[in-house]
Amino acid sequence: EEKFILYDLAEDGLVNAHDIFSLNMLFSKGLIIREHGILLIFNKSFRNFILTSIGEIETSKIKKQIRENSSWNKLRIPLLLIVLAIFIFLVASQEEIYTKVLGYITALLAGIPTLMKLFSFFEKPEAKITKDV
Repeated sequence: EEKFILYDLAEDGLVNAHDIFSLNMLFSKGLIIREHGILLIFNKSFRNFILTSIGEIETSKIKKQIRENSSWNKLRIPLLLIVLAIFIFLVASQEEIYTKVLGYITALLAGIPTLMKLFSFFEKPEAKITKDV
């Protein structure tokens, strides 16, 4: 937990304020200081050491733990279910809107290749390399 907090603070300057025990341990060890109400690593060289000394495996473990504990990860599935339920309700109750939206989506999908061709005219032509023999 302490490694996780130190890495998080060194990387982006933010920490999870709910882990009070680990924060207090780091304060008592002198690894984290508070200046003007902002939490900081006690010096810049130690911050650089934290960011550079941690290997790829440990970095990936920390980032995985950050992703798993994020608020979005907890709210993603319920929000998607709510949006899906609203969409199904609108499709079932408002057939007119459904047919209009379906028409717009079809037109948009059909127009994508045309837009790609249009934008390809603005690309720079590749320089031809010729060899004199």
